[in-house]
Amino acid sequence: AIMAVSANLEAVLEAVFTLLFARKLGLGRVDTATAGWTYASAGYFSSRLMAGHLPLLEAYPSLPLLLWLGEEVVLAPPGSRGLRMRLIAFGVCGAFVALAGHPQLPAYALGVAFLYVLFRSPTCRGIAAAAAPWPGRGVRGVCPLSDVPPRATQHPCPASGSGRQ
Repeated sequence: AIMAVSANLEAVLEAVFTLLFARKLGLGRVDTATAGWTYASAGYFSSRLMAGHLPLLEAYPSLPLLLWLGEEVVLAPPGSRGLRMRLIAFGVCGAFVALAGHPQLPAYALGVAFLYVLFRSPTCRGIAAAAAPWPGRGVRGVCPLSDVPPRATQHPCPASGSGRQ
């Protein structure tokens, strides 16, 4: 009975997060419902569920969750309190995703969310926002080369007004 409740909860979360992401992209009601249904009833989920791989599927709703939160961050006005709150939510959800189930799906979801925010953001804040869901020390947790002290390099975003020019 617990297996059925868990599987249904995961399917509902997948559909809801996909629906929220599609709505944030500006799709209509029918389109968002179709996207939610398609992701929640995908062959990958159902085949893994029937094989009993529930721990692997614990992180399956994380991809639409992180994409939705990434879109929220990208669309938030720069410097606003809303942006800070969205970045915090993005980071906290990224940390929880990293701890969920089998490491394969969280790694894919975090990687895709990182690239999505990085390429979707029109400004340099995309670099900081893309690093938010990564556990550890942001970009330094992902790229060891970023451990170079800030005084030794030029600031990557001249538009921010900080760093040496």
